Amino acid sequence: MTACQHIRENAMHLMVQTPYTLFAYWDVTPEYLELAKSSLPGEHFGLQIRLVRETAEGAEIADTLSVPSQEIKGRTYFSRQNPYNAYYAELGLSYQGGFFTLLRSAPVITPPAGKATKRLMPNSTTESHRKDTSGSQLVPDSLPFAYSPAENKGWRGD
Repeated sequence: MTACQHIRENAMHLMVQTPYTLFAYWDVTPEYLELAKSSLPGEHFGLQIRLVRETAEGAEIADTLSVPSQEIKGRTYFSRQNPYNAYYAELGLSYQGGFFTLLRSAPVITPPAGKATKRLMPNSTTESHRKDTSGSQLVPDSLPFAYSPAENKGWRGD
């Protein structure tokens, strides 16, 4: 075995399965978990995964699951979520009424529900092809809940 085969990375991933279902998987090293526990005051109540929905008003917790502390590598589904919404997942430690985030996934967007009745992507990327024959816009200029990395600065201590 090479040295690279022993290296593990701390990771949290969130994937869209359907407009209503998300799949999360994570892997956290025992060393990272112990380091986080040692820096928190008081008693720890275990690992939790929070599914967070991003809205125009800010972030709101859509679901929370408790994870056994020995499950440092695992996966789960989040069902009954809203179509056409942005989500991210966080793995963290719950302690004395608080939540200490260990890992956060990249955001994902659930697709709209139902069958598409219009073509969403034009054949050409020119502005004239962004509208259908009636003048309705097929491709939005931007999503109302989307954000850029520049707007994200400072959210997580960056």
